[in-house]
Order: sequence, then C-alpha cells, then structure tokens
Amino acid sequence: MAFIAGTGAVIEAGKFPGPPFFQARARALVLRCASIVRHEICAMLPVKASCQGIEQNWLTLQVCLSRRLSGSQPKRLDNANQFRGTMKNISIALLAIVAGTSCAHAETFSGPFIGAQISRDAYEVKAEGTDIGIAALDLDGLSGNGIGGGLYVGYDYALSNSLFFGVEANANYSGASISASLDDGTNSVSGKIRARESFGLSGRLGAMIADNTALYARGGWQSTKFKASAFDGVDSYGTKTMQDALVYGAGLETRIGAQTSIRVEYLIEDYGSAGLNKDLGANGIRVDNNKLSLGISWRY
Repeated sequence: MAFIAGTGAVIEAGKFPGPPFFQARARALVLRCASIVRHEICAMLPVKASCQGIEQNWLTLQVCLSRRLSGSQPKRLDNANQFRGTMKNISIALLAIVAGTSCAHAETFSGPFIGAQISRDAYEVKAEGTDIGIAALDLDGLSGNGIGGGLYVGYDYALSNSLFFGVEANANYSGASISASLDDGTNSVSGKIRARESFGLSGRLGAMIADNTALYARGGWQSTKFKASAFDGVDSYGTKTMQDALVYGAGLETRIGAQTSIRVEYLIEDYGSAGLNKDLGANGIRVDNNKLSLGISWRY
C-alpha cells in the first residue's frame, strides 16, 4: 500500500539517547507497545479479512522500528521537543496500520446460519372460462392476503471473494385466506381456503455488491397445508391438503454486526392449481403466492 514506502521516513527520527543498555530496553518497550496496539486493533475489527492488512503492515513497521531503534551510533536528541516529535512520528506510523486496512475487502457470506422472518403473503387465484358444474369461473386475480412468519437454517459456501452459494431449509406459518361465493339464481355455494403450515428447501446464488451487502437469486420447493371449507346452502364440507410449489425470486442481505445480518426477499410460490382442478373436476385454475419477507440472521 502507498503508505508502506514512506514508513522508513516516518520512523527516521526514531533513535533513543543514552547507553546501549538503555537503548535496548527502550527499543523493546516500543516494540511491545506497538504489538499491544496491533492486537487491540485486530480485536476491534468485526471482519477477519481486515486484519490481513494489519498483519502485512505490521511486519513492515516492525522491521523499520527494529532498524531505526538499534543504530550502532545513536544520535543524541537535543531537547524534549525533539523527543516528543520522535514519539509523534512513531504514533503516526502505528495509525497508518489502521489506515491501511481501509482497502481490505469484507468477506463474502459463508458458514452456517439460523434466522427468523416475518412475511406478507398475497395469494392469487386465476381462472378463465373454467366450468365447475353450477357456473363458469372467470376470475382475474381473486386474492387473499395475510401475515406470516417462520424460522430458517442454512449454510453458505464461499465460491470466491465475492460469490457464494447457499442451501436453506425453512418452516413457516401463514394467516392468509381467500373467500368466494357463487350464485346462479338457483344454486349457490360459498367457500374459503386458508393457507397454514409450510416447509421448504431452496438454494441461492449471490454476489457481494458492497463490502457488507449481497444481492442473490433464490430457487427451490415449498410445501404448504391448505384448509378448504364450503357451504352449498344445505351442507358444509371441509378438507385439508398439502400442495407443492415451485419457488423463485431474489433478495438483498446486509451485515449489521460481526455475526448478524438482515435480509429482504421477494419470492413467487407457484402452486399450479393447488389441487383445485382435481377437486372441482376442472381445468385452468392457477394459484400463486407473492411473498415479501424481512428476516434477521445470526451466523455461528
């Protein structure tokens, strides 16, 4: 880095007066103090990669200190001001270690993690000219919204300094529901479908777009339990079923601490017909969930 070339000049005045014994003790004390400073700087930095810059710059500084403070013909300092100037120069060199770490890049996301999330589920049912016996369905966006939440656990693999691949499992609960009713003047039927527990597996591929922030794409599978109830004016019916969905979308994750990060995702869960085509003896029904979630992750 740029400041390394000038380190020798910064320490140029770093010679101590007095007999060799005093010089040796003073030199050892300065090196010890510098080592303590280096250790404390590393301890305060949240990202391991930043300490690499400290290690490299520390070696350069240590060599310069050793050379400048062990001269065979020490130059006597004229007064206290010159001595204070010497110590000031040494302090500047130590601060340069910290400055040199600013060029170090943060590590990509890697390792195991667990997290919790809250989501807004927006289910949508579409049907065009679908005959279900008592009527022909022609729906353009029959929707049902609800708040959900869940837990997730996963592992990220660093592919390079800026790329990573992760696998993840999740368990969620949704409060979303959809209600509808049909009446042809002679017969009527009303129904309600509620989404409940869901479980899924997915993978993500991401890239660091800043020191602590990554953009990623996600794809996977989700299985959700749906509870359906219907009333035809005389009898009530109810059923439960698990439906599988293809999941795809994107997200953004950023570090807010050494082990903590927050993320926001937008995912589409494509359930096909969610079993409605089979249950109603129809074709052309499709069910999707547009899911927006906010999560907090902890890495260990």
